[in-house]
Amino acid sequence: MSRSSAALEGATLRALEVLEFPPDAVAWDAWLDAAVMDRAFSEPGPVLLRLLTPPVAPAGGDRTEPLAAPAPGGVGDLYGPEPRAPRWARLDAEGLALGPEGQGARVRVAVGSVVASLVERPCCTSQRCHARRWLVAVTLELAPTGEAGATRRLVLAQAERAAASAAAELALRVAGAAAERLAVPLVVDASVRERARAEQAGDEGAPDRGEPRLTARELAPWSVAHEGELVVLRDHTSRGPRETAVLYLALAVASLLAAGPCWYLMAQSFAAPSYPGVIGYGAGAVVLTVGIYTFGTIAHFALRYRAASVALLSLGADRALFAPWASRAGAVDAFPSGRFGAAFAMAEVTDLEVAAAHELVARSAHLGPYSLGRLPSDRAARRWRQALLGALGTLQHRAPARVGAGAVAALPEPAPAD
Repeated sequence: MSRSSAALEGATLRALEVLEFPPDAVAWDAWLDAAVMDRAFSEPGPVLLRLLTPPVAPAGGDRTEPLAAPAPGGVGDLYGPEPRAPRWARLDAEGLALGPEGQGARVRVAVGSVVASLVERPCCTSQRCHARRWLVAVTLELAPTGEAGATRRLVLAQAERAAASAAAELALRVAGAAAERLAVPLVVDASVRERARAEQAGDEGAPDRGEPRLTARELAPWSVAHEGELVVLRDHTSRGPRETAVLYLALAVASLLAAGPCWYLMAQSFAAPSYPGVIGYGAGAVVLTVGIYTFGTIAHFALRYRAASVALLSLGADRALFAPWASRAGAVDAFPSGRFGAAFAMAEVTDLEVAAAHELVARSAHLGPYSLGRLPSDRAARRWRQALLGALGTLQHRAPARVGAGAVAALPEPAPAD
């Protein structure tokens, strides 16, 4: 287990202890269980929730520095909002209590209202496509008591739907159950009321097959949240570039120590004169000097990377982007391809497979196998596979013209989890 994984495991166990849940407690996740989140409020006894904290938009519209050189047309310097870590919460007869941030104690918060809203997004970037998709958000507005710190809003459920009426039905169902359990007002956005009056529900997204709930320790490594225009999958067991900062700093120092003698010997050879020595030592000095700059630049960025997670996958505008570029704050870049060049129309992602060691592997017509990462158990890997396949099926453009050569038009039906 890596140092980051061990730290996340310790923080999760600490939160469970403070919230008075056992280590194997089953949790309800704001994105993974959004379609059935209303069932959590009908359960007797305390309920463990993992709520999403809304991301932070850059103040004044300023953008943080990019990880890579800006893309042509200035695309590479545009970022989504800065991500924030999810919060564990306990729902009981006394109301809602939030888990600790760091080594603190749990915080009992007062929920002022439950808000149901929809956000309309274009299906893709094609000017000929007039289809829309809908992002569902059910949020808890906290009363200004000051006990929750800077947190004023928590996301209870987020989901994606291809049909507006299906999105409105989900928002009203979950928000209504939450407002009734918490005994607080229900605030329904105008977009929800308008779409709820539609006659046909249409495509309701991935159906719920009664998938088993995951434990908090199985849920902790990954999370999904809406970040601006994108739906982003994050790995909380990784600190991203910071994990290799010491390595690249050491390589930069080693290159510096080796480049000095090479430049000195080249100067001695030139004074001799010995032209073979000039060429040999000069070539080595140039290569090592370039290494100083390269390794130093990478180490400089890595040491200043302050996000507590790394983006594994982003979905939006009919594009599935693996390992997206990110700012030092972890905000996903709008660059049209990822760090490994892996960006495709969603229909080109042909399948997600659960491989050995609980590894989730994506396959596409052009990329072949691509590892998203490892999860704590096969059950967790299968659950995430089902959820991500459902999101890909809901968000992808459905016209056959958008399907790339050799790709399949529809994703495989996810098999029920054991």
